[in-house]
Amino acid sequence: MIGMINLMGLTPNIQAVIKARVIGKGVFEVIDRVPEIRDNGMNLEEFEVNKAISFKGVTFKYPTAADKIKNVLERVDFEIKAGQTTVIVGPSGSGKSTIIQMIERFYTPKEGEIYFDDVNLKDIKLKTLREAIGYVSQEPVLIIGTIKENLMYGNKDATEEDLEEAIKKANATFVYEMENKLDTYIGSTAVLNLSGGQKQRIAIARALIKKPQILILDEATSALDPKSEKEVQGAIDYISMHEQKLTIITIAHRL
Repeated sequence: MIGMINLMGLTPNIQAVIKARVIGKGVFEVIDRVPEIRDNGMNLEEFEVNKAISFKGVTFKYPTAADKIKNVLERVDFEIKAGQTTVIVGPSGSGKSTIIQMIERFYTPKEGEIYFDDVNLKDIKLKTLREAIGYVSQEPVLIIGTIKENLMYGNKDATEEDLEEAIKKANATFVYEMENKLDTYIGSTAVLNLSGGQKQRIAIARALIKKPQILILDEATSALDPKSEKEVQGAIDYISMHEQKLTIITIAHRL
């Protein structure tokens, strides 16, 4: 009887094992998949480029929707000049964010090529390419910790001078007015009464502290109220005027 009772208790465990095998199969398929984008290029520092970006005949369609929608980009040609601010404006679904994702090499063109000067983007090592890019999204994500820890997430080797410089450029000097200044604790959604504009300026400072060669602002002001938008736009204008060697790409719905 004791043996039968224990055998009956095996049933839910067997179901758990079968479920784990099914789930595990999908996990190992992802692990074993050879990605199309390989990190086998050369370091960005090995190329003598000015970080001008050019699209030449780029056509692209998302792989997961290859049979459902038309091309997101169709034979696109344009150049983003080094050291200048370039704004890409258009309605939702026009391919603005897709262009950014291709510069970051999350996707590869179906046709055509993307170049840094005369160097094909495919020939540049992913790690060094992404280290050269500072990115600020529409909805900034702040990690659980202090403001300083959030900023240092952009560059763990940053000095106090680097912190001060990035805060000034991002027009985020409000952090010094807080009771604990840079040691002020904030949550993942910045619940400590930070406005949208303040969160966004911290995100900009975090992007600047890594001293990027390319700064991408992906609709950085579209989710803000007019007052916060003006504050963040002031930071962007300051960066545009004072960072002569920085290539800035801004995505926007309106001019």
